[in-house]
Amino acid sequence: MRRTGTLVALIAGLVCASAALAVTGESAYLGLRGSFAWTEDSEADSALTAVNVEDTDSFGGGVALGYEFANGLRIEGEFFYLTSGVEQFEVTKDLINVPDLVGDVYDVNGDLSVAAIMANVYYDIPLDHFAFKPYVGGGIGAAAIMADMDSGPLLVAFDETSWTFAWQLMAGVSMPIDEGIVASAGYRYFAATETDIPDVFGDDYSFSVSSHSFDVGLRFRF
Repeated sequence: MRRTGTLVALIAGLVCASAALAVTGESAYLGLRGSFAWTEDSEADSALTAVNVEDTDSFGGGVALGYEFANGLRIEGEFFYLTSGVEQFEVTKDLINVPDLVGDVYDVNGDLSVAAIMANVYYDIPLDHFAFKPYVGGGIGAAAIMADMDSGPLLVAFDETSWTFAWQLMAGVSMPIDEGIVASAGYRYFAATETDIPDVFGDDYSFSVSSHSFDVGLRFRF
């Protein structure tokens, strides 16, 4: 009986808390987004060899858990994944071969992917008489750069993952589309700082990854 009373009290407390948040305009939310991205070409640089990694267009998605404050601020923790196919390596440094291969281009099979855990802060800019709100935001976190690439005759190949610091900037607009549901569309710049990734022969190559993306998403308030 005591347990039942405790459970009823807990449920009542949650209901009251939810009602209070609704009155103050604050709420927790679950966010989902999809991204179409253009990944900037990366430079993979070792002591003896360097190649320019030419990517195709990228696709990705993410999930976030956050909290909206009444003053327009939002904070969230986010996980997202972005992957792009790799088409070519262009040799930019060659201290091995005579004559060198600088300028040569080789077809590549594989992809370059990023998985990131980010802490983000947003500000929703209130506009009187408009249903939508512009937003700006930024975030920092950690990113795993996953290289799975094989250039064949060039003998430069990767199948490794390395973690590094990452940051991002966001801007866009959001608009309620139903009770408790907010849709958004915006731009995102993401950058993962330089980190070393060994190739299949054990030679370290420095990598960095950056991308521009168009995002669409939904936030489910609760």
